[in-house]
Amino acid sequence: MIYYLIYIPFILSSFLDIPNFSLKFRQKLCWIWVIILTLFWGLRWRCGTDWYNFFDYYQWSHLNNVFTFDRGMGEPLEWGFVLLNAIFHDLGFSYTIFLLFFSFTILALFAKFCISNFDYPLIGFVFIIATMAPIFPTRQALALGIICLGYKYINQTSWRSFFKFAILVLIASFIHTSALLAIIVYFIPKIKLNMYLALSLLIGSMFIGDFLSSFFEYVINKFTFLGSIVLIRLSTYTNQETSSVGEGVFVRGIMSYMLSLFYFFLFVYRKYNRSIFQNFRGTFNCYTVKEVIRNIFSQTMQDMSRLGNYFLPSVYWGTIEVFVSFETSTRKYICVRLLFNALMFYFFYRQLNGVYVHEYLPYNSIL
Repeated sequence: MIYYLIYIPFILSSFLDIPNFSLKFRQKLCWIWVIILTLFWGLRWRCGTDWYNFFDYYQWSHLNNVFTFDRGMGEPLEWGFVLLNAIFHDLGFSYTIFLLFFSFTILALFAKFCISNFDYPLIGFVFIIATMAPIFPTRQALALGIICLGYKYINQTSWRSFFKFAILVLIASFIHTSALLAIIVYFIPKIKLNMYLALSLLIGSMFIGDFLSSFFEYVINKFTFLGSIVLIRLSTYTNQETSSVGEGVFVRGIMSYMLSLFYFFLFVYRKYNRSIFQNFRGTFNCYTVKEVIRNIFSQTMQDMSRLGNYFLPSVYWGTIEVFVSFETSTRKYICVRLLFNALMFYFFYRQLNGVYVHEYLPYNSIL
């Protein structure tokens, strides 16, 4: 029940993100929700995806094993994440204190991203949280939050802006190695990708997944210079069976395909009928790449599908711009916000009724 007491008013609060209220007021609402969700995420105990694994990492993290921490099967854990755990652990803080810090950092980074880049920051913040796991902040979420700090650089063309973005990507990779993929996000807005090529890529990506395992086995055997962390992760994902992450966890239902077509239609409509939609190319390209990654890995190597998350910041921004652009009257405002909230509740419903539902419910608190 506590899920609905937290997330229903959180999603509905997006109705308050309108020009009638000052921007500072709407930004303060974002920070209020950061505090509320920090307590909700940080005070839980023995619940949430991989909670026990993360607890073990905390118990065994020390400053003297930051660069040698092994989580089993010769798979090293990123030293940046181990360092965060080790600092709190060796200073004698409880795991709950670390969870509060970890949760707040992720939420604050996303809130900062929305406040700095969106005219409607609360809608953006709701969008991000509703499409993430509703209870467990992850390493990849922290890596994405760090990369979001460099979002302002991707629409710039100087080498200095690329260097600043690359530094943030490198820092994020110390938390989750997969963040290195985000380096190409800087170049995506510069690519001229028309809707016909995008459709071809989306359709073609559905047929590529069957060849991936053989391809990555070749990479593992030949590209030893990639390092142990990358190669071990590729080996783990290549040999991963569907049941290892839960049967059907990445199965896409009809509603999911409808949402993809819906977004695609909105982006194309805005490009060819409205000229005020700035930076359209970045949003359109990032959305296409995200969907291509999801399609490629939907049948095999399912955990690799999460790589598409690094292309989401531009998608969040563009989708919100599209939604609010239709709010030209009170009636349209209500209809658009109802549609937006319906999508957020759909994402929320999918997460709470997915394969990991037993990890989320019942919610347990340390209090």
